[in-house]
Amino acid sequence: MSIDKNIADDVLVVGGAVIGLAIALELVSRQIAVTHVFPSAGDTHSASRAAGAMLGAFGELSVDDGPLEESEMDFRVAAQRAYPQWLRNITDLSGADVFESKGTFIVANNQGIRDRDSIWHMKNRRTRATSQPSGSSHMRFLA
Repeated sequence: MSIDKNIADDVLVVGGAVIGLAIALELVSRQIAVTHVFPSAGDTHSASRAAGAMLGAFGELSVDDGPLEESEMDFRVAAQRAYPQWLRNITDLSGADVFESKGTFIVANNQGIRDRDSIWHMKNRRTRATSQPSGSSHMRFLA
């Protein structure tokens, strides 16, 4: 592998999975010169190129969450709300249909009360977060 030391790009993006690709695309769309570095396809020591950006904002909640986790939750909800427009932009830029699958399946351990409490915390937090109009939010809770 050779490296061109004369590259004069503004930003180096490292990573070829969904987050690295999204960052590089956003920068290029803003007329920023980008060098994008990532392993060749078939790298066995990494997640799939599609698995890095789960938008299941509520699946990471716990009844034990503090202020930092609440702040992270707000960020995840904002990302989830921005996603439909971002996906439309990707579709427009590529000219191809983009596959999308909605939903999150969370399994709680019936052995511990903390799991049950965390599931109810997710439900209550989701209700607060989705009281404002948003994109699509599909979640059912089975007790």
